[in-house]
Amino acid sequence: MQVVRIQTNHHRIPPPKILSDSTYPQISSFDLVLVTLETDSGVSGTGYVKTIVDGSAVVGVLDGVLSSIQPHGYSPSLIK
Repeated sequence: MQVVRIQTNHHRIPPPKILSDSTYPQISSFDLVLVTLETDSGVSGTGYVKTIVDGSAVVGVLDGVLSSIQPHGYSPSLIK
């Protein structure tokens, strides 16, 4: 079983009303980054990261790291 496809998706999600906490006085949205791995045997899996701060930085890091995995067809059991 080899990884044949890796896809990242970045979503900015507004809550129904503006939220706040002790760190952020005003939270008007949060970012959700999804990563989906697909294998040549049809097995797939999705993981996620949620952040209040700009999720595009997370996407940049993930795309950089994961791009080195996809062309080589690594086994998912080697990805930690």
